[in-house]
Amino acid sequence: MTNEEYFRELAKGTSEEQLQDKIRALVETWVTRLSLQHWTINLTFDLQDAGVTSDCRPLWQYLSARIRFNLNEVTKNDDPYALEYVVVHELTHILVAELKANPGDGDHEERVVSHIAMALQRPWPK
Repeated sequence: MTNEEYFRELAKGTSEEQLQDKIRALVETWVTRLSLQHWTINLTFDLQDAGVTSDCRPLWQYLSARIRFNLNEVTKNDDPYALEYVVVHELTHILVAELKANPGDGDHEERVVSHIAMALQRPWPK
């Protein structure tokens, strides 16, 4: 973690452990909302600043998935819904994983997952 990233975290008052706990809580909430309780979902966290916020590797045949969160990237957006959006987006990959015809072709999946995640997570008017 660079000094800039470290101080950004301190400024937000969120330690690495607190951020991981927040992500775990959001995942738990959305696993229930998306009816994914029968999946085994492993969460991993790293501090690699590769420009990738997160990624999901679902193995639909085995009802298991690994979601990786880049803690440096998830803190870059100050939108209060941004972290929740990232969680919903990655969990939505699990929902559509079985539909992917070519494992190497993710462009269409990315667009669909982004749209579904935005529709599910956005605040709706009352």
